[in-house]
Amino acid sequence: MGASRAVAALALVTVSLIVPVSRSLAGSPAKASQATNAFAQYIQHRFADARGYWTCPAAQIAGSDASCLAELRVGRFRHLFSATFDVSASGATLVNSFDTRWARRWSAYSHGLISGFSTPGTASVNGRGFDWVWLAAGAYAGRNHRDAFIVDSYDGNGTGWGAFYNFTCGHHGSVIQCTNAFGDSIRYRP
Repeated sequence: MGASRAVAALALVTVSLIVPVSRSLAGSPAKASQATNAFAQYIQHRFADARGYWTCPAAQIAGSDASCLAELRVGRFRHLFSATFDVSASGATLVNSFDTRWARRWSAYSHGLISGFSTPGTASVNGRGFDWVWLAAGAYAGRNHRDAFIVDSYDGNGTGWGAFYNFTCGHHGSVIQCTNAFGDSIRYRP
């Protein structure tokens, strides 16, 4: 076997994870459950002592592809971890994964964090992994709300991922602070 074929075979073994399932795949809720179980097993294998929330919602399944997302805490680090599984009657196979890792702490206020949509002002964030530019544009659009409002920070169909991408925003003096279900947050000064 040539070196490149050996590397390809090793890569295939490294990313392939098969989780057998005995129930039928009648529809996407069954596929979602199967993918979520496989994702949970993969998370426990990849991250020792991971705590957090993970899901592969039925709305994020297209054909046999299930898109999964997790926010995890491993030691002092947070992870926004995504994966795609190919789901079939014989199991769920990991296709790919992507991990963004950070230690939670507030950044300095900067316009660079939110530049991209001509949104004025500056912002401070307490982590990575989110589209702060998109979120700041939503906070700016909602700045005149007197009460709390929600900004969906996912540019696309985020059905089933509301805990990650729906940020509740409110005024704190001249600052608009938006926070999701896990405490990821932006402080935006218009």
